[in-house]
Amino acid sequence: YLAGYYTGTPTVKNQAGTTLFTLPASSGSAAFITKFDSTNNSNNYVYTRIVDATTNNDYGYGVTCDSSGNVYLSGFYTGTGVVKNDAGTTLFTLPASTLAAAFVTKFNSTNNSNNYVYTRIVDSAGNDYGNSVTCDSSGNVYLTGSYNGTPTVKNDAGTTLFTLPASSGQAGFVSKFNSTN
Repeated sequence: YLAGYYTGTPTVKNQAGTTLFTLPASSGSAAFITKFDSTNNSNNYVYTRIVDATTNNDYGYGVTCDSSGNVYLSGFYTGTGVVKNDAGTTLFTLPASTLAAAFVTKFNSTNNSNNYVYTRIVDSAGNDYGNSVTCDSSGNVYLTGSYNGTPTVKNDAGTTLFTLPASSGQAGFVSKFNSTN
C-alpha cells in the first residue's frame, strides 16, 4: 500500500515507466491510497481509493492494515470531501468542513470497485490533521493527529460521537474506534 496526495491527473507506473493506471483528475490536492498485490510482476496494480474535495487541498499521511486485510487511510480534507474509486466514481460524500478536518477511512479487504466501509472525522473551527493510523490485534483503530479549537469526533454521516476539550493552540490527540465502528 502507498498513501499520499496528488494534483492533476497522475499515472501509476511500474519501475520500467510503463503506465499501469491513470487516476481521475484533481484541481487541488487529493489524498489517496494505492494497493499493489504481492507479486513482483510488472503489473501488480490492484486499486486506488481517493478522498478529494475537488478544489481544495486534501492530504493522505498514514496507511495501515488490520488482521482481516481491511485497509485504513488517515489524513485531512477541506470542504466537502468525496471518497472515490480509481474510476472517479463517488463512493461516499463526507460532511463539509470549513478548514482542515482530520479523517480515517476504512476500506474492506475485497478488491471490488466499492469497498468503502466508513470514515471517522475530527473537525473543529480550526485546522485538524490526521497524521497516523494503526490497528491492534482486536481490530480497534487508532488515529493520531492534532487539532485547534473544540473539535467533535464525527461519523461519516456528520453525527457527533464525542467532543474533545478546547485548545487555543494545536493540541495532539489519539482517537480509538472499536472494531465495529
